[in-house]
Amino acid sequence: MRVLQVMLGDEHGGAETHFINVVEGLQHGGIEQRVVVRDNQARISLLRDAGIPTIELSKADVSSSTATAILRKELENFKPDIVQTWMYQATRAMPSGDFVHVGWLRGYQNLKEYRRCDYLVGMTTGIVSSVTEQRWPAERIYHIRPFADIRTASPAPRAEFGTPEGVPLLVALGRLHWHKGYDTLLMALALIPNAYLWIAGDGEILADLQKFATEINVIDRVRFLGWQEDNARLYAAADVIVLPSRYEPFGLVMPEAWAHKKPLVATKAAGPRATAQHEVDALLVAIDDVDGLASNIKRLLTDGELRQRLIQQGYTHYLQDYTLQSTVNQYKQFYAEVLQKGQVANKSVSASFLDKVKSLFGK
Repeated sequence: MRVLQVMLGDEHGGAETHFINVVEGLQHGGIEQRVVVRDNQARISLLRDAGIPTIELSKADVSSSTATAILRKELENFKPDIVQTWMYQATRAMPSGDFVHVGWLRGYQNLKEYRRCDYLVGMTTGIVSSVTEQRWPAERIYHIRPFADIRTASPAPRAEFGTPEGVPLLVALGRLHWHKGYDTLLMALALIPNAYLWIAGDGEILADLQKFATEINVIDRVRFLGWQEDNARLYAAADVIVLPSRYEPFGLVMPEAWAHKKPLVATKAAGPRATAQHEVDALLVAIDDVDGLASNIKRLLTDGELRQRLIQQGYTHYLQDYTLQSTVNQYKQFYAEVLQKGQVANKSVSASFLDKVKSLFGK
């Protein structure tokens, strides 16, 4: 089985990190892969260190017809049985061919760019439901849970980011976008006088957040870390992980917090609401509820019994649903199933493709 993986998304982001983790896991799981990605040296180094042949596209290539031409050549050279395109940029650029085309959805999206796909993958049951509500056939959408990156590391030294020893440390991770609710978190920080906050991520509203933090007099207790390639050291350093999103289809921060045995406070956005349980493995608060966010963070900082209960239940949830092996097994089963089914009936299926499937499965 040969799988071509294509990700042409942003330079940094949670979906891009998840893509790297899945592809590395599948490589260790024995799937023969080739990858096409937008140029990012850190990402490319990770893939090549894992032994995965990688083709790089520039930002200019991605935004032009050059991407389709490069992908067409790669299809001719590699002759994949399955092509998985991650998000709409890759899906839109992918030409047709003798392969099963799988599209990966980042969240709740319009399916216009995905109509040429044979099958779709969604990370949550909510995403799957939204796809079928758009009249996509239920037998062509699959739910595959992500896994938490559990690479261990020593805690990032507080001095590295100008943070005193002994103060409560809150950590939030994700792209700097209005959807992520960081302004709400900054207002909550103003109600927790002794705490410091690390925000790991990059994005278009960095200057706005810095200005807002200055206006509400918390800038001296906030550290904007930029994009971090090694989040394990940030999890290890944190006292509380915070996910303050207004819009969050899933939120990989949740299982990662559980995997790293850190207590979690999250908003009741779609992903956390469907994945975590209040007072069981996380504390959940209403979206944009500054007082509720602050008070629940304070609870975790002062109630040791509550912290330990959430940590224990969260780690159990991680072991049950979000390990690397669980996700790799799901993908291997999924790939075998869709390859046996082949391309969908309303698409042209060549004799060479049918012969390939028969040879793979001995039929």
